[in-house]
Formats: sequence, structure tokens, C-alpha cells
Amino acid sequence: MSHGQAFGALALHAEEPDAFTESAIKQYTDLANNLAYGVMALRTREERQRAESEIRQLNASLEKRVAERTIELVESNNQLKRAQEELRKRGEQMQIHRDVLLELARSDNFIPRKGTPANLFSSGRNP
Repeated sequence: MSHGQAFGALALHAEEPDAFTESAIKQYTDLANNLAYGVMALRTREERQRAESEIRQLNASLEKRVAERTIELVESNNQLKRAQEELRKRGEQMQIHRDVLLELARSDNFIPRKGTPANLFSSGRNP
């Protein structure tokens, strides 16, 4: 019996009626219980080994997914850093161009291009 349910039977046969004494019946009952215990121990061991194997496989799969995701995140982070650096450089270039344009607008030698409103770059001075 396992968890209150029978999972097997041990049948003994004798040619004469009442061949088994109370002592023999107790011994056979003990034998049947020991066999049941052994069978359950083997089943439990096999189930544990199967579960451990499944856990190992799941662990390996998870470790692989973590490694793949880590690689993806590192690459994404590197792309972000490159984009950030590019934006920083463009910002610096824009600042340089702004400064040049402001300096040109303030200079007395500035001659607006054809089609540029004269007052757009005016320094506020009258010529």
C-alpha cells in the first residue's frame, strides 16, 4: 500500500486449508510491507532523478537565455553610448557654428547674402 492505496498484491498458495499460522501470516505481511516499501523507495528515487534531470535541463536553458539576453543588453548599451556620443559631438558642432554665426553677425565686415533680410544679423548699429 502507498498513501492508503494498494498498488500490488502478494499471493501465497498452500495445498491444505489453514496452512499458515498467525506467525507465518505476520511474517508474510511484514515481507509484503517491506516489498512495498522497497518498490516505493525505487519509484521515489526514479522520480527524484527524473525531477533533478529536468531541473538541470531547465537551469541550463535559463542560463543560456540569461547569457543571450546579457549579450543583447550589452550591445544595446553600447549602441546607446555611441548614439549619446554622436549627439554630444553634434551639439558641440552646433555650438561652434552658432558662435561663428554670432561673431559674423557682430562683425562690421558682415555682408548679408542675397535674399537674407538685412536686419536679421544686425548688431543694432546703424551704418
